[in-house]
Amino acid sequence: MTKQTIKNRINNVIYDNTKGFYNDEDWSGVKNVFNQLENKGYEVTIMDQYYDNSQGFMSLKKWIFIVTDKINKFAFQGVLNAHSAGTVNDPMSRYDISCYLTGNSKFEV
Repeated sequence: MTKQTIKNRINNVIYDNTKGFYNDEDWSGVKNVFNQLENKGYEVTIMDQYYDNSQGFMSLKKWIFIVTDKINKFAFQGVLNAHSAGTVNDPMSRYDISCYLTGNSKFEV
């Protein structure tokens, strides 16, 4: 299986699980994306997560992760963003998700 085929399959799982808005306090929408990848047989490792306050308010929370297909020996770095869509007083009370994989599979498997 080619690197691009695996990347497309991973992106399909991500796409199917990042639709709509979420209004939970435990990031269950984000956890669902990672759980669905694992349910499809991929290994997910969270490398970092942090809030981005660069716009003067809490505009998003970002997860940097590695998703690995151990069978075909490919790994991709991904970035998942939970974008604030809540109120002025509580911007993260509601959020939507965007996620992408980098173009490189530079990680050792």
